[in-house]
Amino acid sequence: MAMTNSRKQPARKRVDRMARMRGRMIETMLRKLEVNPHQRYEEILSVEEYNEAVLMIHAAVAYARGYIAAQYGGYKRSRKPQSFVWCGKRYALTYSGCDRIYITTKGGVRVIAWGYDVI
Repeated sequence: MAMTNSRKQPARKRVDRMARMRGRMIETMLRKLEVNPHQRYEEILSVEEYNEAVLMIHAAVAYARGYIAAQYGGYKRSRKPQSFVWCGKRYALTYSGCDRIYITTKGGVRVIAWGYDVI
């Protein structure tokens, strides 16, 4: 009689150390921005965190523009994406009426913005 490997634990993909450190840095960056909502990004964040925030918001804007452009049918009102994936984690997006895109935290706080006088 043939045995199956049902008792065997499935292999898990290991996340490398640099990806974990980068994910941790992003989480601390978002917490810093959530605690200090009215200060400038340059005053709160370190150089690495600021560069990561710039890359993150540029990726979110490019994703949103590509998502809207790829929708079929110009006669309908196009839907905007509600979230995007960055470094393996999903981040929520919100929009304002003035063509601004915000990356929000789990609590719904707008932390990183794209638009006039921001990143």
